[in-house]
Amino acid sequence: MEFAGYLFNNEIEGNFKGLQVGTLTDFDEGVMIGAQIGFSNQVQSRAKLIGAQIGLTCNAQHLYGVQIGLICEGVEGTYLQIGVLTLRSDADKWYKRFSPIIGFSFERKERSLELEVI
Repeated sequence: MEFAGYLFNNEIEGNFKGLQVGTLTDFDEGVMIGAQIGFSNQVQSRAKLIGAQIGLTCNAQHLYGVQIGLICEGVEGTYLQIGVLTLRSDADKWYKRFSPIIGFSFERKERSLELEVI
């Protein structure tokens, strides 16, 4: 599925460009260019988000952008986090780094983003 625009939906798959709004937003697979706004935002391990997550809790496995929320957790990518608690980790490591208010991560390994033109 390829979609451009805004979506009021809790779960999407496939390439997406635009805005996802919902209470529990979840992006499962593909590349999303845009933003997630919701109570709880999730980007699963088979998906990449290029853009922003705004909500109470933000969790992204592959993020290139910004997270703004009460609790922000990111794994891989290059991102800025603004929240009461920010958690960062690398998929290859068993521990997480955390800090209050501001956190950031710069991707250190050369990884291909494998973007498809939407």
